[in-house]
Amino acid sequence: MFNATFPLRLYAKYRYAKIQALDPVAAQEEQLLRLVSQAQDTAFGRLHKFSSITSVGDYQKFVPLRTYEQFWSEYWQKTFPVFQGTTWASHVPFIPVSSGTSSGTTKWIPCTLEM
Repeated sequence: MFNATFPLRLYAKYRYAKIQALDPVAAQEEQLLRLVSQAQDTAFGRLHKFSSITSVGDYQKFVPLRTYEQFWSEYWQKTFPVFQGTTWASHVPFIPVSSGTSSGTTKWIPCTLEM
């Protein structure tokens, strides 16, 4: 009978070393900057200077935290059910509905293919 313990341990050490070499913070910053670049020509992106954002710090400085209700009233309500160009550049083909448990009202959530 073949004992696979030794090769599996070697493989586990190899995988562990690869995982340790990953940098999740850098990966998340890269993803954020990619998304910001894709959305820079939207109404939201222009208002928050997405074209000049080059770091997480810039994003935090230019984009204040908002509640869903603020997003709805400031961006989505005016164009509902068409969200293209408001907070995301491409077509928004899906608009799932949440149960509204936090506020008691239904929430319409733009959902893109990229999501």
